[in-house]
Amino acid sequence: MRSITPGAFGLPRPAAQLWLDPRQIELLRLLGRLEMMSSRQIYAMVYEASVTRRTMQRHLEQLHADGKIWQSTVRYNALPGNTGKRGPPHKYPYIYGLTPEGKTLLGSLGIEHDQRTLDGLRCREPRGRRISAPTIAHDMVVSWWCSSILMAVKGSRLCTEVFVQSEFTIHEKQRFDALVVLRLNPERPRAAAGSIPWFEGRPCPPEAMEIRLGLEVDMATEALSILAGKAAVTRDLHSAGLYQELFGGPVRSVFLVPTKLRASQIAAEWRRAWPESWGVIATTSSAEHATHGTLWGDYRTMSDGTQSVSLLDELIEGADRRVRRRRTVTIKEWMASLDDVSGDH
Repeated sequence: MRSITPGAFGLPRPAAQLWLDPRQIELLRLLGRLEMMSSRQIYAMVYEASVTRRTMQRHLEQLHADGKIWQSTVRYNALPGNTGKRGPPHKYPYIYGLTPEGKTLLGSLGIEHDQRTLDGLRCREPRGRRISAPTIAHDMVVSWWCSSILMAVKGSRLCTEVFVQSEFTIHEKQRFDALVVLRLNPERPRAAAGSIPWFEGRPCPPEAMEIRLGLEVDMATEALSILAGKAAVTRDLHSAGLYQELFGGPVRSVFLVPTKLRASQIAAEWRRAWPESWGVIATTSSAEHATHGTLWGDYRTMSDGTQSVSLLDELIEGADRRVRRRRTVTIKEWMASLDDVSGDH
């Protein structure tokens, strides 16, 4: 695989020449979208199919030494799927994120063809204020959920484009923990899977379908009245036509919560504030399908709290302004679209 150097794109060469493997560039793109990732995520999404962990570690060390990424240690129980019950490890794992220098590099390379995507990439100064443990725990759930969806679409020919961005501001009154937009095109699927089909700013083809998901991660720290207020804001912004103006259609709110009790409490608050809501809710454990990750988890409707809904059901707004669900693809059809792409969901 041909290496890429800044000089090849007309950029100034640093005194110590930085050679970037294409996998390092893909890593920078992921970090900007997910804000932070563990080394386990990075290996599964970027390196596992081709190289050893030691090669990945050299790449991370190089990017960190050159100031393109930051790193921080984190306790195991802050990472999704790790309870910490096995006792403290000898060495805490690292999490990684994009720095302003890394974001500038991506812009200089001309890889991000959508300006909104480039502007929205999350970065922080490597020597900035230390991230608090509760913030890491919250943001790593966001990162885990998004990366699991990306692993799923990476292997499917049906998904032709995907937009993912953590901390996405819709309006001064609303900021999603992450916005995910999937374009599905069964009529014109990708010729082959195996890479993430990043969104490039093109209009949606008329035969394609768009699935828009606004993630809200609840750590049981906010009052239920605040969460009910989020329902009212979402309802009002939809009624005002903002989602239609920005994205071409409704956005489905997706709540992740720690327990079933918390799920039932939040769903009850949303029903009181917005009985017709098409939002869904799941615990962090039920949100993950054993084989196909968070894209095919068990999500229940806010409107009645019991009906199971596929995240890939498209939301269609009719002439009467009512929003209805339309099935786009079954899990069997999804499985049939998969190429053999290795990875850990």
